[in-house]
Order: sequence, then C-alpha cells, then structure tokens
Amino acid sequence: NMYYRYEIFAYESVNEDSNVYQISFEDDAAIESYINKIRELSERQTDIDVSVDDKIIMLSTCSTLSNHKRFVVHAVRVDEHKQ
Repeated sequence: NMYYRYEIFAYESVNEDSNVYQISFEDDAAIESYINKIRELSERQTDIDVSVDDKIIMLSTCSTLSNHKRFVVHAVRVDEHKQ
C-alpha cells in the first residue's frame, strides 16, 4: 500500500558471478565496504548520499557485452508515500 521512489547512485557491467550480488553481511562495516565497492565500480560517479541505514535495491539484466556479463543498477530509496 505504499509508493517508493528510488534514485540511481551507481551502475556497472559485471561478471555473472560478481560479488555485487551478495545479500547478507556480517555487520554495518561490511555493508559500508560493499557500498564503497559499488561506487568504485560504477561507470559514473554520483553525489547521492548512501548509508548503511538506507534502503537499497539492485536491478540486474543481461549485457550485450558478453553472455557472462550483467548490467547492474543500484538505487537508494529517497521517498515514500501511501497509495
């Protein structure tokens, strides 16, 4: 019953077995390290703030570069409201 708005903060092409698909982390330090790694890999740098407390989604699709590559988009929730 909610609408969410996300803003893209990073995107890149990765191998199909890349660690960007990791979904569980030991602690906040590991999450922060993961976010920093995503930013480093990004094809374009943004000034969008992302912290360990934010809601982040990742979208992944096939890449035209290779059968073993994926194009990945990372976005952070910036707004929400009821339907």
